[in-house]
Amino acid sequence: MYFAASRYMGRLIGTGMGVAILLQFVVQNLIPQSVTFIISIILSVAFVMYFVITVPKDWILENPLPYSSDAKKDFKKTLLLIVAVVLMSLVAGMIDSVLTAFNAEKSYDIYGGVRLFYALGLILAGVLADIRERKYLPLSTVCTILLSSVCMFFLSNEVSYFAGTALMYLYSGFYVIFFTVMFLDFAPKSSRPELWAGMGRIVRSFTVAATVLPAFNIYGAVGTTVLAVVSCLLSILILLVLLPYLSNAAVSLKPIEELISGSPELSPQERLKLFAQYCSLTPRETEVLEKLLTTEDGVQEIADSLYISRRMVQRYISSIYEKTETKTRLGLFQSYMNFTAE
Repeated sequence: MYFAASRYMGRLIGTGMGVAILLQFVVQNLIPQSVTFIISIILSVAFVMYFVITVPKDWILENPLPYSSDAKKDFKKTLLLIVAVVLMSLVAGMIDSVLTAFNAEKSYDIYGGVRLFYALGLILAGVLADIRERKYLPLSTVCTILLSSVCMFFLSNEVSYFAGTALMYLYSGFYVIFFTVMFLDFAPKSSRPELWAGMGRIVRSFTVAATVLPAFNIYGAVGTTVLAVVSCLLSILILLVLLPYLSNAAVSLKPIEELISGSPELSPQERLKLFAQYCSLTPRETEVLEKLLTTEDGVQEIADSLYISRRMVQRYISSIYEKTETKTRLGLFQSYMNFTAE
């Protein structure tokens, strides 16, 4: 299941969370609480009973991770991710403190319809996350955080306050999708995927908890301007921290076909990697692809060599055929040869 989810992970997470926010808004504003309580009880019982009665699908119990055990662990970039999430959480904590203070002082409503911009941010970020293997997600997140930081300078009246709050919620959507998706991508490469999958949320929770109260006190002492300046400086620092991801995105904009035609000395392994990237294959699918193209092994032999089940190999092969728009192993080989010959 992961081989399908990894390709659409951003959209799945962003849309799911965005719809949840929309449902929350509808429940809080349009449906009586008694009706909501009854519906939630019924759905909860039905959900539990479904999983009690239904046998779990095989992908839950098998090894659906798209990386092999010897996958390269890029902990340097992961450390940069942690630092970026800490800085983003500091900005989020400061902005939230200012908006909460304004809400208390001027009775502006930050929990009403403007919260729908949070759902919009989640959905937009989710879509961007799936374009060119996350290449645009860091840059778009940095842009939204800069906008949300600048908005604190313009909170003098209700109209500008609404615009600033909307930008804050929009940024929150990008920020949540960023740390969720980026750590989910890294988790399978680590020895403790169950820990790293939620590391972004862990870092965010501790940082925001340590930021909100001090930021509120600073706001009370020096006002909005100082916090806005600090927030902008932190946004610039985030940009510097994420430069490796941003520069990687710029380099990757060159079409793969140009890389092949301009580099006749590419090794077979490099050509296979480019073909897999062109077809949006996951690392585990790439391993299966290599077996299909370079050996005569059958499904069971491939499964044994990769230490996964026969059924998982069949799932990966089906996904490879779908992504490469082929139907047979021979067709897959011909597609690969045509690609490398261009």
